[in-house]
Amino acid sequence: MGSALTRPDALGVHGELLARHFSGVTPGNELKWDATEPREGEFTFADGDFLVDFATRHGMTVRGHTLAWHSQTPDWVFQNADKELLLKRLETHVRTLVTRYKGKIAAWDVVNEVVDENQPDGLRRSKWYEIAGLDFIRTAFRVAHEADPAAKLFINDYNTEFPRKREALYALVKRLKEEGVPIDGVGHQLHLNIEHPPASSVEATIERFATLGVDQQITELDVSVYTDFVSSYDTIPPELVVQQGHRYKELFDVFRRQAAHLSSVTVWGESDDVSWLRSWPIPRLNAPLLFDDDLQAKPAYWGVVDPSRLPPLLRRLEAPAGTPKVDGKRDLEWDLLPDSPVARVGEVSAGFQARSSGKGLYVLAEVTDATAGKDDRVTFTVDGTPYVVKRTGTSHTVKGTGTAYGVERTGGPHAAVKGTGTPHTVERTGGPKAAVRPTPTGYRVEALIPTATDADATASASMGATGADVDVTATAATAVTGTDANATGSGSMTVTGTDVEVTVSDSAGASTSWTGKVTAAPAIKLTSAAHRTPVLDGAVDRAWSAAPEIRTATWIQGTSGATAKVRSLWSGSTLYVLAQVADPTLSEQSPNPWEQDSVEIFVDPDNGKTKGYEDDDGQYRISFSGRITVGGTFDAGGVKDHVKAVTRTVPGGYVVEAAIDLPTITLAPGTLLGFDTQVNDAAGTTRTSAVTWNDNTNRSYLDTSHWGVLRLTQG
Repeated sequence: MGSALTRPDALGVHGELLARHFSGVTPGNELKWDATEPREGEFTFADGDFLVDFATRHGMTVRGHTLAWHSQTPDWVFQNADKELLLKRLETHVRTLVTRYKGKIAAWDVVNEVVDENQPDGLRRSKWYEIAGLDFIRTAFRVAHEADPAAKLFINDYNTEFPRKREALYALVKRLKEEGVPIDGVGHQLHLNIEHPPASSVEATIERFATLGVDQQITELDVSVYTDFVSSYDTIPPELVVQQGHRYKELFDVFRRQAAHLSSVTVWGESDDVSWLRSWPIPRLNAPLLFDDDLQAKPAYWGVVDPSRLPPLLRRLEAPAGTPKVDGKRDLEWDLLPDSPVARVGEVSAGFQARSSGKGLYVLAEVTDATAGKDDRVTFTVDGTPYVVKRTGTSHTVKGTGTAYGVERTGGPHAAVKGTGTPHTVERTGGPKAAVRPTPTGYRVEALIPTATDADATASASMGATGADVDVTATAATAVTGTDANATGSGSMTVTGTDVEVTVSDSAGASTSWTGKVTAAPAIKLTSAAHRTPVLDGAVDRAWSAAPEIRTATWIQGTSGATAKVRSLWSGSTLYVLAQVADPTLSEQSPNPWEQDSVEIFVDPDNGKTKGYEDDDGQYRISFSGRITVGGTFDAGGVKDHVKAVTRTVPGGYVVEAAIDLPTITLAPGTLLGFDTQVNDAAGTTRTSAVTWNDNTNRSYLDTSHWGVLRLTQG
């Protein structure tokens, strides 16, 4: 277990904390190129030597970070450099550093952040790559190995828990290993937040690279309390600190399960007061580490060391209005949202969703459990009453306080649960209606559960104002925990909820659960895009007649103003959007693009509904005169070049016709995209109103969780 550090962190009580709790260190900046060779041939090692000596005195291992990186490399390295000269400079630098610390530094990040999944070949277009291609990577590893054959050599990168980045790095490592490049391992940085991405994605990455037979290390772990790059707290809410503790617990459950493939875990700083996240991506109060500003243990620490000391975690989940058919099949209704994960324990995991209606609370549990047992079951406890649905469809009564309902199978032989055939339909007079269906990886449970707030939920579903508390518990051979998919109600309305626990249990007696508040919310709006290719000219040509029309009518600022009729088409990898805006007075006087008359188009290619933007999620803003601005993660680097638009002013308003390239997925009939659109109305330099199609939170520019859904069709 390691920690990143800088020279001040090794002094005084900070140094005492490091020596007490950590067995390894990573110098955060002191071994980078700008610190060790600011001018060609002039090496400085004072800070690096100090930290290596500190580690040696305390019996700690050292990770060297980093030999070649596109950042923090002095300009002179690339000046007047052709490939031969650049590789010579690289060889000199690598050989000098690794030789100096031979026998003292156990592992090196030889190259850092060389992957860009948005490039066709998956490689970052850094100056290193532009001048030397892959040979700079080959050279760095070769020379490092020659200088210290005993040191373990790593390729290190961030976002490896995301599938596209994961596969791009995997392909690179596989190729280099096959060439004989001496790569010993892969470093996963894991700069995460309290909600995203799910721990299952981290585990999938570790399991993927295990097939290459390389060592793996978690190299820069921290967990931000923010899910976006804009928000800021004056005081961090205590419930987020508790949630962070459970997040660390969930991650370390993964690390322990994968211990055969991991040799170390390093957190990127020992305590919150020294975290880089205090200044990046913006200056703000953040608390991403195990110890607080006063060097006291936080719930995050106990999540790693002793989870039994964690305070209880109450999660929140929205239940949009809906009435899916209870037959064990996964209706389109369920696919509009991702499942909220109930984390994996052993080989068992689950996902959970809910829908609110006047009939009660519809619930779905997707259980991953390859080994069927007669006592496998899902228990839905709603407002204190447990309802048990067994994998076999047979009845089961929970003993304890309150009334328990066992749901009986009315059809389908017991053998059906072993395959993917006939589902069990389970019903009980006065109790819940339920159905169980086998899946290739386990089984699926659907149920309609009566709630005390059914009438209220019906009345409020259109407003997102009330709901029911739900606890979903699943019992399996391994315990499963999870994180919120959608946290809190929407808008400025007072939100109530239903207590729900979902517990998944298996025949071996293991159990895992999701416990929290489920709140009713408006139904998720769904529209479609037909397969057509319009002419991008700002005119409404015949192709658009195949597309259904939606209207912006959800006011997030003001109650009247400019609105739009919107249609969508798709062809190849391109999504086309037409917005016909009613707005008689047009202005671009404000220097802020969101305060100009404009249309915003929001697209999430994988419909992730996340509390933030993933790198291929985009906010595409087109003003009435055709000015384009793009929002997303960081500088929207993954999407900013993917939009084209033509605008045309017409009597009473303007028309926007946009083409958005979506290269990260394969578009096909049935594909679901997270989608929304917003019209900004300006008068002079002020935005006077704003209206969306679906999202009523006024947070579309920050997260994708409340966007509507666009379904691609053939016709």
